[in-house]
Amino acid sequence: MSKKSIDEVFSKPGLKLMNHVVAGYPNPKMCLDCLQAMEANGTDMVEIQIPFTDPMADGPTIVKANHDALSSGMNVKKTFEWIKEAKGKTQLPLLIMTYYNIPYQMGLKEFFRRAVDCGVSGIIIPDIPFDEAHEHYPDKISSFDLHPILVVSPTTTVERLQKINRWGKGFVYTTLKAGVTGTKKLIDDSSIRFLKQLRNFFSIPIAAGFGIHSPEQAKELSDKVDMVVIGSKVIQILDSKKDPLSFIAEFIRSCKSD
Repeated sequence: MSKKSIDEVFSKPGLKLMNHVVAGYPNPKMCLDCLQAMEANGTDMVEIQIPFTDPMADGPTIVKANHDALSSGMNVKKTFEWIKEAKGKTQLPLLIMTYYNIPYQMGLKEFFRRAVDCGVSGIIIPDIPFDEAHEHYPDKISSFDLHPILVVSPTTTVERLQKINRWGKGFVYTTLKAGVTGTKKLIDDSSIRFLKQLRNFFSIPIAAGFGIHSPEQAKELSDKVDMVVIGSKVIQILDSKKDPLSFIAEFIRSCKSD
């Protein structure tokens, strides 16, 4: 499945939902079962995080999942293998979310080649210095069948937003606050104002995440963004429920219902 699958998702009406999993957490089979439960109940795409020792933009729930996945033996090579297996069992567009250290160590072009080989449609690297001349991420990814999903926040400057508007593809991913994910309880007025400002910069779809944890928040955003991103809440369900898949299914249905 190519980057076009992301565009196809947004060609259909309605608010979209992207969920987040940490590859191999809580174990490879349950992680795959979780992905399939998401698809069956309305998730539109999934970002798969490569476990990393220092996931600096993530809150405690996802940090713990990263560390537990690493402790159980998950690594970059196994993550690509797991994604390739998962891609054979889902029609959802899959995106890789990772921190720059991992593709930098591998080499960006090799990283992109492996992503394409396992069926990924887009790449999310929140901390990549995409506009530095010696790296120039947009140029390097342009020859691969991948969308570079660029990340903005309320602290992003106007100059940088203009660059991202030129180089971003697929959709732009915005945080609703500066800081870490999974801790925000309400969507405040400043976040809403920022989302309105983004419409002045971007013609591609806008996705909002970092701290969304309830159907009520998703519905509040339904006329302000094209997609909501929910990550920590799903992992919390995995951690706390005896039968997590049924609770995940119910939660996703409630986020997607009108």
